[in-house]
Amino acid sequence: MKAGLCFFRICFMSCSFFAILGAELSLSYLFKFPRPPQSPNTYIKFGGLGEFCVRPIPLAAQFDFTEVPPLMEMAYEAFGPKRMMWGSDYPPVGGREGYRNSLQGVMEHPVFKSQDDKDWAFGKTAMEVFKLA
Repeated sequence: MKAGLCFFRICFMSCSFFAILGAELSLSYLFKFPRPPQSPNTYIKFGGLGEFCVRPIPLAAQFDFTEVPPLMEMAYEAFGPKRMMWGSDYPPVGGREGYRNSLQGVMEHPVFKSQDDKDWAFGKTAMEVFKLA
């Protein structure tokens, strides 16, 4: 399994492997990757908390995760908001927490300390990397 992709001298990691490896293994795996400023062209894509948190059963339209491993904090510490970008894994997200809950859960996550952090992680980083602006 490859957790990252590199092309045009830009490398991407995906948090989706958190769900596959489990939180504990993912934490150690995450820190094996080079981090800025050593690798300024390395970015991390993250999705919803449902990729690595236990979901309540039955799943209500709106819910909170009761236990959230510190993976978002570790990604933030390793990459910072200017090297993070959100992306759903549609369509599988529909079977976990749903697209709206996936986006809302991470947008309200306390790791993003300011609106500027959110602006980068939820749009500006992708705009800059993919030269969309």
